[in-house]
Amino acid sequence: MFEKVRNFTFVSVFLLNAVLIKERTAVKITKLDVPAVVQKGTPTVLDCQYILDADTEQGLILKWYFNTDSLVYEWIPGKKPQVFGVLKGKLSNETSEANYRALNIGNPDITLTGNYTCTVSTFTGEYSETKRMLVFAPPTDMELAYFHSDYNILEVNCTAHGVYPIPKLTVFADKTELVSTDSDVEEIGGYFSVELRFSKEGSEVLYGDCIKIYS
Repeated sequence: MFEKVRNFTFVSVFLLNAVLIKERTAVKITKLDVPAVVQKGTPTVLDCQYILDADTEQGLILKWYFNTDSLVYEWIPGKKPQVFGVLKGKLSNETSEANYRALNIGNPDITLTGNYTCTVSTFTGEYSETKRMLVFAPPTDMELAYFHSDYNILEVNCTAHGVYPIPKLTVFADKTELVSTDSDVEEIGGYFSVELRFSKEGSEVLYGDCIKIYS
């Protein structure tokens, strides 16, 4: 009986010590800075700030993943970062060694829209966090046209070309939002051309505007 109690006590103490060590040495990401929305071509920094116990820096590896499982960046202290996949050739060389944890994207494009996961690990622990970034492209051309049909109906067309992602187009006439009667969407090389058609009673438009909303 005494032997069983002694063994149970030893196991309990061992487990308690293991928990305390894990809590003391666990690495933690304190701030994952990934902008939710970025305009195409705007220099952007994704930063992964972390803390870890000074005694557990051995084996430190920082990795970035794109859309969950695609490794795009890896940094091991004392070595140059490695860049893979969609980020290959897209990171700025101005990043200093003190900030190798960050992704400095000089000219983001729409292919970089997705989920970004930062993972920080050591020999004794690992922590990861994910955020999504949308890289939008404003329209290369936008047009709002009016013409009259029969029965005193004003037809309004709102067209946007070369845009990403597909925007919600809204037309206001006489400060009243019009309800779309028809629409066309065409994809060309990952970008979209969108045309919406609206109808309004009356022959004059006192105020008109075509508004795009990215989702």
